[in-house]
Amino acid sequence: MDQRASVSETDAEQDAGKSILRGEVGRYVVNGAAATLIDFTALQIASSLLGEGMTWLAGGVGAAVGITASFLGSRYYVFPHRRGNWRTEVARFLPLYGVLALVRMALFYVWSDVYGLDQNIGFVIATGVQVVATFFGNKYLVFRNGNL
Repeated sequence: MDQRASVSETDAEQDAGKSILRGEVGRYVVNGAAATLIDFTALQIASSLLGEGMTWLAGGVGAAVGITASFLGSRYYVFPHRRGNWRTEVARFLPLYGVLALVRMALFYVWSDVYGLDQNIGFVIATGVQVVATFFGNKYLVFRNGNL
């Protein structure tokens, strides 16, 4: 009987782990969609204010606004059970998102400013790169439990 109890506890732990993962992924999608909408709106506003040839800078503005929304959503909504000291999380967050913002700005510069391609398509490409990088970066670096 003890063996059956042990097996059912293990099964329950595995089910709980799968549920947490599904929950995190689902919340990540919702948070990402909201942050992407905020980012895209900021990009469009900045593009209209800055004019042609400045898509790279407008992309940086959109990234900064979207990144802020993403961080807040990740901290309070996606990974609330992992939440630690906010200063530590910001210290982990800024390098990750800073690098991603620079990659995005470079992509926009080459895509739209150099080659004159549609910035909206560039936005979709940059967003795809960010989606993958930020989920794993947030989960295993920014909002992980423990010290660096």
